[in-house]
Amino acid sequence: MQFINSKDLGYSKEHILSIPINNDRLRSNLEVLKNQWLSSPQISEIAFAEQLPTNIKSSSLMNYEEGVNDGIAIYEAYGDFNYVDIFDIELLAGRKLSSAFAEDKKSNFVFNEAARYYFGSSFFN
Repeated sequence: MQFINSKDLGYSKEHILSIPINNDRLRSNLEVLKNQWLSSPQISEIAFAEQLPTNIKSSSLMNYEEGVNDGIAIYEAYGDFNYVDIFDIELLAGRKLSSAFAEDKKSNFVFNEAARYYFGSSFFN
């Protein structure tokens, strides 16, 4: 138990409260919900995400070369623009996603070190 409690998970877990939102009406009004919660002085930041950084269950198969069937499972977690900041996730390269960039609003990715190792650094340049 001491190992689990002291292990560096790669993100800050202090002062984080995770609340599942299993209501379609609430999910369709996340900005309204966010603004209501942020009106409380006890809440400083909010991020919406499908999963916590240590509980990512969704994956897709990704191939390095088109037509070559040697892909690996890439686990994915969808989160808003505050996800990296609220969990204090350190980025080793590149930048965090931002609403200031139009392409980030459509689709963009943050990969972990394992993906960088598998695909090689030239894949990301």
